[in-house]
Amino acid sequence: EEHAKHLSLVLERLRTHGLHCTLKKCIFGADNINYLGHRVTAQYNAAQPTHIEKIQKISTPKTVKEVRRFLGTANWLREYVPNFAEIVAPITDLLGQSKFRWTSRAEDAFQELKKRLSRPLALSRPDPTLQFVLQTDASQIGMGAVLYQRTETGERCVISCASAKFNRAQQKYHSNEQEVLAAVWACRRYRALLEGRKFILRTDSRALQWLERVKDERAKLTRYSLLLQEFEFEIQHCPGRENQLPDFLSRYPSEESHDPDEERLLPPEGRHPEINDRNPIMSVNEIETQPTNTTKPKFKRHRKVPHAFIRPIRLQQLEINDLPLYDQIEAAQRQSPEYQATRARWHRLQSGEEPVRYNWQKTLKEQYTVDDGLIWYTMGGRKVLVVPLNYWLKVINEYHDAPTAGHPGRDDTIEAVSRLYYWPAMKRQIKTHVRHCLICASVKKGGANQMRAPLRPRPPKRPWQ
Repeated sequence: EEHAKHLSLVLERLRTHGLHCTLKKCIFGADNINYLGHRVTAQYNAAQPTHIEKIQKISTPKTVKEVRRFLGTANWLREYVPNFAEIVAPITDLLGQSKFRWTSRAEDAFQELKKRLSRPLALSRPDPTLQFVLQTDASQIGMGAVLYQRTETGERCVISCASAKFNRAQQKYHSNEQEVLAAVWACRRYRALLEGRKFILRTDSRALQWLERVKDERAKLTRYSLLLQEFEFEIQHCPGRENQLPDFLSRYPSEESHDPDEERLLPPEGRHPEINDRNPIMSVNEIETQPTNTTKPKFKRHRKVPHAFIRPIRLQQLEINDLPLYDQIEAAQRQSPEYQATRARWHRLQSGEEPVRYNWQKTLKEQYTVDDGLIWYTMGGRKVLVVPLNYWLKVINEYHDAPTAGHPGRDDTIEAVSRLYYWPAMKRQIKTHVRHCLICASVKKGGANQMRAPLRPRPPKRPWQ
C-alpha cells in the first residue's frame, strides 16, 4: 500500500513535468534490484548471481589484456571477498613484467579467487536504529577491522570488513601502538557511519586503556588520543577466540596502503616554518656571535624589503623580560646595531646623501619612517612599529596562543597584530602558525552536534576592503 502511494506520487510528478518512462525498463513492486553487478535489497547487499556465473566461466588468461579484463571484472565484487588483494597479488605481479608468463602461483591464485567469488559474503545494510560495533585487530603485518550490528535476536549482521598493510615504519611499532593505530585507522575509515553517534569499539588488546596512561609521554600517542577523542565509543575487551575475522584480516591485509592524516595535528616545530636555518629565533637575553655564513637570506616574495629587517639582529645583554611586549620591542630596536645603521641610512636617503639605486632603497625611503629614534612602517595612513626578527614569534604567541588571546582565527589574528606591528612576510607567517596550531586543530573541529562559534563582524575601514 505504501509502495503504491509512492508510485502514484512519482507518476504524478512525471505527468506534471511532461516526462516519460520506458515501460520495459521499469520494475514495480520488487523487493530487490540488480545494479552494476550487485543485488540490492532492503536488508543487505550481495553479489549478483549472473555476475558470479560469468566469472566462473572465465578461462585461464593467456595475455596481459585478458588478465586485466579478469581483474576488472573481479574488482566489482572485491568488497564481498575478505583478503581480496592478498589473494590476487600473484596475478597483479604479472602486470609489471616485460614478458608475460603465467606461473603456477598465478594459476593457484586464479582458482582460489574464483572459488572465493563463488560464495561471496552478504553485507547487511546499516540500520540507524541499532548500535554499531567496530571490532579491530593488528598483527606484525597489518591491521583489520569489521563493522557490524546486532539485532534484537542477537544475530550479527556484518556491514563491512577491511584491512590494510603496515608500512616499514609502522611494522617496527610496539604491539600496543599497532593496536591503537588499528583502532584509529578503523574509526577514520568508517567516519561517515560512526561520527556523531555512540558505538562500541571491541579489541582483543588492552592497548586503549594503556593509551590513556601514556598519551602524554610521546607526541605520536598524543595525536592518536586526539584523533580518537573525535568519536564517542565504549571500549569492550574481546577475547582472541571471538576476534577471528579481524585477526585474519590483519594477518592477511590487502595491498591498500595506510597514510594517516596526522599532519593537521602535528605541533609546530621549535622554530617558525618561515625562518630558515640561517635566521634562528633567539631569546632576548641571548648575545649572538657573528655568523660565519655571510650569505644574505632570501625571501622570494619580499625581495624589496631592506636587508636589515630580515636578518638576525645582534642584541646586547638586556634585562627587560618584565616589561610589556611593546616596550621590549622598542628597547630591542633601539639597542640593535643593525637598526641603528638602518636609521642612519634612512636619514641619508631622505637628505639625498645616498642615491636610490635599488628597489629596497626606494622601499625604505617611501614606506618607512623614523620617529623618536624608532623605525616605523606606514600602513594605510598610520604608523606601526617594525618588529625585530627575534620577536616575530613572540608577537604571534601573544595575539594567538596566550590565554587572553583565546586562539582566534587567521584573519582575526592578522588584524589584531596589524594594529601595532609590522614585519616582512607577517601575514604569511601568521597564516602558517595558525594552520599548525595544535590546540586549534584538536578543539575547533567539532562533530555534527557541536555548536559553531558566532561570527564576529569586521567593519571595513577603507573602500574595497
